[in-house]
Amino acid sequence: MDTTVLKIASHGAPELAAKILKWAKHRENDGNLTQLQQSALAAYRAGQVYDISESSTVGVKEMLQAYFLFFDKIYFGGYLEGRCWLRVPEWSSFSHRTFGREALGVTSLIAFWLPPWKIRKIWCCIHVFDLPYSCDHEDRLWLIGTLLHEMVHAFLDIYSCTGCRFEFQNVGIGGHATSFQDAAYAIEMASCDPDFLNLHVDLNRLYSFEDELEAMAMGPPRDAAKWGFDIQEIEKYLDAQQ
Repeated sequence: MDTTVLKIASHGAPELAAKILKWAKHRENDGNLTQLQQSALAAYRAGQVYDISESSTVGVKEMLQAYFLFFDKIYFGGYLEGRCWLRVPEWSSFSHRTFGREALGVTSLIAFWLPPWKIRKIWCCIHVFDLPYSCDHEDRLWLIGTLLHEMVHAFLDIYSCTGCRFEFQNVGIGGHATSFQDAAYAIEMASCDPDFLNLHVDLNRLYSFEDELEAMAMGPPRDAAKWGFDIQEIEKYLDAQQ
């Protein structure tokens, strides 16, 4: 059993991604679920607050708050609660202009540096913008995918070491490089598993990856296909941006 306790700003991004990959592989029939995961799944199976069907009467804010706590226990070892909080403001043209193409979420980090000038405290705020119209099933899935995308950012931002983030093999300049893709892809696959959550979420990995490659002025690595990407299509996109 892995008894490693995560500490803020102390771990390599690949190590943190590996943690998420491990948690995301746990299933009810393999005996590997942690007690935290078991209790979360039991509540998920019984809770109306997780209903995203067309007939759901649960408000978007209440639903996202419930999924935030649920996903934290399932995919992030419970390490976000207490250090990260979720806000669900209304979407606006300002948020669209500020945060870029099709952006519905953003993560902000607050860190306190104390002598001898090491990070002593970190908090994180996730914003997922509520849509300016009534949400149907697909809209709710998109918001849930946005939430998961930002939770991956929050986890990596809080627990990765400050000096080892920006290389491509870690999280990159924009935060969507190798470790992010490893973690987000594992979460997507686990969430879509019909024998597990059966939530067909999209974590917007492709657009984010293309933006990351643009920011780092590089082409896609040859092993990018492991994340389900079409390398030739990415190369076409990047060529068109030049």
